[in-house]
Amino acid sequence: MDQEELVNVLSEDIDDSKKISLIEKLPSGITISILGKNYFEEVQLYILRKRYMSSDMSSLFKTFSRFGTSVQEEIINIAQNQTSYILNHISEIDTELKTKLMLSNSVTMSIKISILIKELESIDEETTKKYLHAVDKDNFAKIFDRNSRTRFENTNDNAKLLKAFEGRG
Repeated sequence: MDQEELVNVLSEDIDDSKKISLIEKLPSGITISILGKNYFEEVQLYILRKRYMSSDMSSLFKTFSRFGTSVQEEIINIAQNQTSYILNHISEIDTELKTKLMLSNSVTMSIKISILIKELESIDEETTKKYLHAVDKDNFAKIFDRNSRTRFENTNDNAKLLKAFEGRG
């Protein structure tokens, strides 16, 4: 069975376990796209875990919120290993995916701060505060209070954030 035939079979109304069994029989290195397909969630998950087509990555990150919860969790796993791509294409990444990454314990604080800084000009006050909380910088939320005069510890992260806030205006 070639890949085109398999794609047709995966779209048919047969048991998911049979579909997964067919995928398992493919030679190693063969990948499958889940984009634009009506595969059930179990099949999507299997493909993302075992036969993920890396050329799908940008579309998966852009359309993250269209997928079910389990598939979203798998996309988050992929995204956590693609933080350079995320940072370089931040404006193209689904807002919900960015928020999930900001709240993830698996993403380093440095990456979270980089996401926050890159997003600062395009997110609202509420989202900014949520992101600040995610990077343990709740004291920066006082910047939004015009009557507050906040002092910040002199650290590299704080200096980066202050510079970004100054640029935001």
